[in-house]
Amino acid sequence: EADEELGEVQELLQREVLALRELMQALRPIELETSDQLPDVLASLVERFRRDTSVSARFVWTGGPISLSSSTALELARIVQEALVNVRKHSRARNVLVRLTNSDDTCTLIIEDDGQGFDFEGRLSARELEKRRIGPAIIKERARIAGAQLSVDSTPGVGARLELTFNNGVHA
Repeated sequence: EADEELGEVQELLQREVLALRELMQALRPIELETSDQLPDVLASLVERFRRDTSVSARFVWTGGPISLSSSTALELARIVQEALVNVRKHSRARNVLVRLTNSDDTCTLIIEDDGQGFDFEGRLSARELEKRRIGPAIIKERARIAGAQLSVDSTPGVGARLELTFNNGVHA
């Protein structure tokens, strides 16, 4: 009985240590002076998440130089940070992929996992998520601030996919 209680205390302690690390990371300023640093910042966030959790995580970047304002790029980094926290806390995922693609006219960020998904099936826009009062609240707000078009795909028991699209060019 004592061994069982000790095991439960150790699990609780591990969860609290990870929560404290996440809080410290959220409070730490993200070094991002120009948007061309964004791929390196995102790769670092994903690598830290992979190291700190038992979740396999990868970052993939394709395309040319990023031409978002530094404030928009910072919001993007914070969105990835929040999405990874949500994956750890809620999704029970084993795998996460963060993908940044850039073309002449759009920059797209996709975060997908193989976890339990949201409480809906299908693809919803930010407007539909708001109307139903569901979805990741902090990410919805950050996407709105950054001027991104957000959509969330969910298949309960299979996984979720967040997609944010930005028009290329410098934004406020």
